Amino acid sequence: MIELIKRFAMQRDRDRGATATEYALVLGFIVAALIVVLAVFGPSIARTFDKACDKVAPTDTCREG
Repeated sequence: MIELIKRFAMQRDRDRGATATEYALVLGFIVAALIVVLAVFGPSIARTFDKACDKVAPTDTCREG
């Protein structure tokens, strides 16, 4: 019975490493997807914010920096 418990504990420890690796891979894919989305839609989003800023404050304060 003790051996069975030891084997179960060892299996659980091995799964913990696999789970951490899976989470790291998922996080990597999410970061890559965000980079792609921002690269593709970034200029469009920036233009939208510039237009909104121009309507709120029509002076040159919108494009500082």
